Amino acid sequence: MNLTPINVYINNNLEEDKNKIKQFNLFLLDILSSIKLIHWHSDNYNFHKILDDVYNNFNELFDKLSEEIIGVSKNKNIFFNIQCPERNLTSLFDCNCFQDQVNEYYSILDSLESTLKNNDMSLLLNNSVSGINNILEEIFSESNKSKYLINMLKNSNSA
Repeated sequence: MNLTPINVYINNNLEEDKNKIKQFNLFLLDILSSIKLIHWHSDNYNFHKILDDVYNNFNELFDKLSEEIIGVSKNKNIFFNIQCPERNLTSLFDCNCFQDQVNEYYSILDSLESTLKNNDMSLLLNNSVSGINNILEEIFSESNKSKYLINMLKNSNSA
């Protein structure tokens, strides 16, 4: 997994800052696209519905997060550089069975969570007064809820 480094510092180059925020936005869109691809190709109806809910909730939360980060970077003259892993969407084509799809979904969540828990994100939170932390908590909560529901689904399928 390749990482693209991005660091928090006082904003001196507005164009460079915009590009780094856009890189982070592309990462969030990649997460959404990956979830939607698994959702579309799932043969398990309950898993399909769980992913549909996650996609819709993440879509709204990612929008809030992106807007908050853009606002903070402009108003406080601060921006962040997050380590965004590059994902290969074609790996999703190898997910043919329910367990493979679940594993890929968990991998997507791991990538998202590790990126959002990154030290650079913490540095941004410590250097600004914003609602970013609340949005992050909602994202983690949605992630945990989906894992719980999928584990219940896996257990009912194996019973």
